[in-house]
Amino acid sequence: MKDIDIHNGLDKQTLRDYFSHQTVDIRVAGFDNKKEVNNLLSNEDTWEWAKNDARNQIKYLQRYIQNIERQQAVELLITQEGWIEWDVSDYVENSYSSRYRMSFIGTEKEHDKFLMNFGD
Repeated sequence: MKDIDIHNGLDKQTLRDYFSHQTVDIRVAGFDNKKEVNNLLSNEDTWEWAKNDARNQIKYLQRYIQNIERQQAVELLITQEGWIEWDVSDYVENSYSSRYRMSFIGTEKEHDKFLMNFGD
């Protein structure tokens, strides 16, 4: 089964798919958030290097905070629907170029019913 089909037949399928895509995007953004590295060209550039390094650290941390806030918001919205994010990556194929598969968004009962399709 492809990961884009995991919510087929469930109520609010589009919303579940959206939340699932967001959780993938948040994970990818977290892993891709790297601090830029400046090369020290000579001893005369040490102060300029230090300032640029500090600026890069601030940019990295700002992106990190934004990602945490985004994750918090998505998790809150999932919870408000009475759902949980479930890792079903062992059961589904990836439909996108992302490194990660969509999560199943639903209740425990819905998750258990989903797993019954795979004999677990």
